[in-house]
Amino acid sequence: MNGSHIPLLASRFSPRNISGLQLWLDATDGASITLDGSGNVSQWNDKSDNGRNVAQSISGDRPAYLTGSDANSINGRPVLSSDFAVVKRLVLLNTNMLNNKTGATLFSVFRQVAGSAVASGPFNCYYGSNNTDRRFTTQVSSNNVAVRKSAGTADSTVTTTITNGVVTRLWARLNLGTAVFDANVNGVATTGTSPAAGTYSSDGDSIQILCQGNQVWRAYTGEILFYDRPLSGSEITLIENYFRSKWGTP
Repeated sequence: MNGSHIPLLASRFSPRNISGLQLWLDATDGASITLDGSGNVSQWNDKSDNGRNVAQSISGDRPAYLTGSDANSINGRPVLSSDFAVVKRLVLLNTNMLNNKTGATLFSVFRQVAGSAVASGPFNCYYGSNNTDRRFTTQVSSNNVAVRKSAGTADSTVTTTITNGVVTRLWARLNLGTAVFDANVNGVATTGTSPAAGTYSSDGDSIQILCQGNQVWRAYTGEILFYDRPLSGSEITLIENYFRSKWGTP
């Protein structure tokens, strides 16, 4: 296929076209954003039709909303900013997204602030009474992103390199059926430690957006997609092309 057709095809594509979409957060859709009186985000509505809206009742924990004209926007499009010295996060409890599933695939577009060095990230799905039991999490440090799945302290991890200050297009895929965990940042692929084959438990899960635990993550985030199955290579390519057209990612 001629690469010149990618923007046209991507403009007609919707993440809903691929089955298994559990969460879709899109900063470019102003109708999905609820702002408080200070211009910060009190709720970011899910566009997957599953109603998994993430919110924050504590005003000091709310991320900022930057319009496409802001110098920190991505490709001239709006973003949520967690570029602060204190934690900014949106949460949703008891989502049950991964109960009894055999895998998952995450996509995100963000730009981490140069000099940021804390291991937190755009998406954190956990279960139990705290977030140490990771069902699918992202931890972005100064120059890499670690995507983790664990039960207690037994991690399965895939780690890939990023560059602070550069727009990052991340996808990570976990297949518990084939015991494969792989990821890709801006076209560079990597495979991580193999998870145990099987399925996710039915314990339920909760999510934090723009934060893991109480770790500050200084970044600008444009979009997050989460599917409850390992997508195929051709499905991943569709979303990569969609992100390239929309966000100007590599």
